[in-house]
Amino acid sequence: MSASKGHRFDGQKWYQKQIHERTMKALEQKEEEFLALHAKDTDDALLVFIRERAGELGHSPQKEEVIGSSLMSDRFGSWEAALAACGIPAPSGIRTLKHTELYREESERQRKLYGEERAARQEQKRKEAAAAQAAQTEKKKKKKKKKIPPADRKQQ
Repeated sequence: MSASKGHRFDGQKWYQKQIHERTMKALEQKEEEFLALHAKDTDDALLVFIRERAGELGHSPQKEEVIGSSLMSDRFGSWEAALAACGIPAPSGIRTLKHTELYREESERQRKLYGEERAARQEQKRKEAAAAQAAQTEKKKKKKKKKIPPADRKQQ
């Protein structure tokens, strides 16, 4: 897929892939953190969490819309059983993770973080270039001072 074979680098596609990978990694990390924090929670505490999330969303949540859903699914046997225990009907329709509010919010957070990190890298490069330029200028000044003018050489 090199440029010599007729394929051009698509910067937008690359950027979207980076954001997607960062988003997925962040969501996986949040899931792991939830598991670590709530593994010993009571069933009732988990049900409260599901009810709160359903209220935030305004509809019956799918598993992909809830951080910690894997713990709840394991605890109750399935996601549908966890919803039933809450008295929440099964969700209608199918939402893929990329089409959930959870994904969109995290993706936006990752876009901002990526922009901040990129700006910091660019600033660091500018500082390094300025420092290198200053060092080069100082080196030239010292070299000029060490040179003995031609008139002074004849006297030696």
